Amino acid sequence: MTIKQQFKNLSVNSRVEDGEAIWAQGKAQTTAIPGGIARICNAAMRSKRPPADPGYLRISSKQALLGTALALGFAAAQAAPVSLAYAGTGNIFGKSSAATGTGFFTSKSGTQGSAIALEDLADFSFVLTFKYDGRTDVLNFGLANLLNFSATLGVDGVEALVLDTSTLRSPSLWGQSFHVRGLGADQAWSRNFDMPGYLSRGQLKATLDSSSQVPEPASLALVLAALASAGLAAHRRRSA
Repeated sequence: MTIKQQFKNLSVNSRVEDGEAIWAQGKAQTTAIPGGIARICNAAMRSKRPPADPGYLRISSKQALLGTALALGFAAAQAAPVSLAYAGTGNIFGKSSAATGTGFFTSKSGTQGSAIALEDLADFSFVLTFKYDGRTDVLNFGLANLLNFSATLGVDGVEALVLDTSTLRSPSLWGQSFHVRGLGADQAWSRNFDMPGYLSRGQLKATLDSSSQVPEPASLALVLAALASAGLAAHRRRSA
C-alpha cells in the first residue's frame, strides 16, 4: 500500500503510532524537495522526542505529519509548466542568420524531487524560427523528437537544463537539430550534421510557471487528512 493510500485510510479510530509509522516511511521522499519546503520537512523529521515531555510529543507528531503531507503535496504539484524562449545568431557562408524559439515542457503528475529526466516528461514542445538570406524556416519539435533531456528545479525556478533533439527536415533551407547545455550565454544552438559549426547559437531561458503549482484535489485531501490526524493525536495526548 502506498503512503498516499495509508494517509487516506487514517480515521478517528487511528492510533498516533499509525501516523508516526507512515511518517517514517515518507522520510526518504522529502530529501530531494527543493527550497523552503525541504527545510520544513527535514527539520520536522530530524526532531527527537524527549520521553518525559508530553507537550513536545504533541508538537513533534503534528510537525511530522504536516511535513510528510507538505512533501507529498509538493510532489503532486510538480506538473507546473516551464516556458522556454531562445534567441541566437549565426554566420553561414559570410551571411548572418537569426533564430528565435518558444516552447514549454511539463512533468508528469506525481513526479517527485527536483530532478526531471526524459521519462518524467508529460509534454514538450519547441518551435524554432530560423531566418537566413531572406528565407524563413519554422521547425516544430515535440516530445517524440527528444533524444536526451534533464532539468533541475530549485526554489527560485529552473536551475539547469540539458536537451538534444533529432534533426527535423527543412521546408526550404537546412535540416536542423536543437541542443542545450545550460541556461547561460552561448549554451544553446541549432545545427546541421553535414555543416561545420552552428546555424545559430545563443541563450535559452526557462521560466517556471509558479502560479500553476496548485496541488490536485487528491493531494489537498491528503494534506487535510494528515492535519486532521495530527489534531486527533494532540487531542488524545492532552486527554490522556
